[in-house]
Amino acid sequence: MPKVRLEYRHQLSLNDLHFISSALAGDSPREAEAIAYLLVAPATVDTILDQPALLDYVLASPDTLRISPRLYFYLLSRHSLKSSGLDSPELADYVSGVLEFFLEAGFHPHTSSRGIFYIVDWLKQIEISPEGKRYELYVMAGEHLLFLTGIFPQVIKERSQRRGAPALSFYESVGGGSYRSAAQHPFSQKSDTTALYQSLAEAFPAIRSALNDLSDRLITLD
Repeated sequence: MPKVRLEYRHQLSLNDLHFISSALAGDSPREAEAIAYLLVAPATVDTILDQPALLDYVLASPDTLRISPRLYFYLLSRHSLKSSGLDSPELADYVSGVLEFFLEAGFHPHTSSRGIFYIVDWLKQIEISPEGKRYELYVMAGEHLLFLTGIFPQVIKERSQRRGAPALSFYESVGGGSYRSAAQHPFSQKSDTTALYQSLAEAFPAIRSALNDLSDRLITLD
């Protein structure tokens, strides 16, 4: 099961802290120090990460190679989701974790049999699995389908047209339903993820659409 790290923006690495401070402060050591302080404070970190100048710097600078993939994907996800009306740092944080995991793992539906999510096989696993395992399967399905429908919608459409596979709307529905089931599971209450998974369930179509736009404009995978 994919292990998406939660609350990344509250656990920034020293390298990312230095990069952000340098990008926003320029040649001012005092300003860089002040920004670094604000980045480790939960009440102000989102305000700093939302600075338009930071995203502009990342997209325009070769120094981007020095930041972690998670920071790169967070900034892209945050901008894309916010532009789509989803003004939630928590959602952008989670989405960036999904992108980080699958892209670094090399998941690609054109080259890997693991790239396509088979609903029938997943349902069979749900039926025979104990309650605790079902929670993992719900989360796994949500993450896999969020990535697949968000980054590779054209693959799903082509498979639907050529092979009679389910349409994009079907995968979208199953993905949202998976997060809803995860949110309702007792394990979600224990891990304090109920609100997050419920938000993902409700916003799945909008997140998918935002990721489609992000993939078209800013992420090159082929």
